Amino acid sequence: MINTSHSRAVRFSFGIATGVLAWVSVCASWSAYSLFKSFKQVSQAHEVLAKFQHAQTLMESAYSGVSGYVLTGDADRLNTFYYAKLVVSREVSEMTQLLPATHQGTVPALQAELERRLKELSRIVKTRQTSGQAASTQLLTAETGATRYAMERLLTDCHTEYTDYLNNRSSKAQQRSKRTQGWLALATLISLALVGWTYFLLKREAQEREEAEDAKGHTETLLNSVIERIPYMIFVKDANALRVTLANQAATAWLGKSQEEILGSLEQDLRPSDEARVSADAELTALRECGTVEINERLLVPGKPDKQLLTLKIPLLDREGKPKYVLSISEDV
Repeated sequence: MINTSHSRAVRFSFGIATGVLAWVSVCASWSAYSLFKSFKQVSQAHEVLAKFQHAQTLMESAYSGVSGYVLTGDADRLNTFYYAKLVVSREVSEMTQLLPATHQGTVPALQAELERRLKELSRIVKTRQTSGQAASTQLLTAETGATRYAMERLLTDCHTEYTDYLNNRSSKAQQRSKRTQGWLALATLISLALVGWTYFLLKREAQEREEAEDAKGHTETLLNSVIERIPYMIFVKDANALRVTLANQAATAWLGKSQEEILGSLEQDLRPSDEARVSADAELTALRECGTVEINERLLVPGKPDKQLLTLKIPLLDREGKPKYVLSISEDV
């Protein structure tokens, strides 16, 4: 027989495999999601640093443009200043949107200082237009002192803060990348191990099933051999239509018919109607009562001597206890 513990082990292994793989998949998915967030934060940090550097470059260009305008009076020198007035505020605003609330320490101060700086440059430009070069040069010289130094100091502090933020995001992204790789490697190893174990159990179950089928085939062969050599007439009929599904050599010899003629036939196909009816009634009684019925009957076959038979009708039950076949054993008395 097949070892049912192996079948249970296979089902249990599949259940464990499904649970473990689901758990590892959830962990790997969460780790991958965290890694995606980290890469996104790194990308945002790069973007923040780029916007800061762009704003810093624009302010330097604006100062150079205003200085050139004060010295030469060439209005074209103010193009960089006007462009900075349009773009710098937007760049700082977008930096605020990209940075989390916990990393916006210097942004308000930077925004206030840049706006103050642009207003001061606007005042210098207006003074140059209304009061001439000398007055505007005086304002420009005053602007290049301590105020300009303070602004450069603030820009340096901002640059350091955003660079540190970028490095921190990059470091966390690398850590989460390694963690995700670890989860994926663990999932792969567990999957391979469970697949291997399940394959081993399935192979062993298949081998046992094959051995059981071989044993069953050997038993059936032996049983058929025994039935064929019993000197009694033996029939096996299905419980529904009472058609013959098995007949031994004694049955073919006593009836003078071949196996092909007997298999699938009814009692009335094998003997006169009266004898056939007696046999069929006994079989129906055995099936109805689920018990053995014994009858005395005659076997009348043209061209053969009559036989007086002692026949047992035995119901064969299925696993649910319901009649599936009826066994007929007849002895010549």
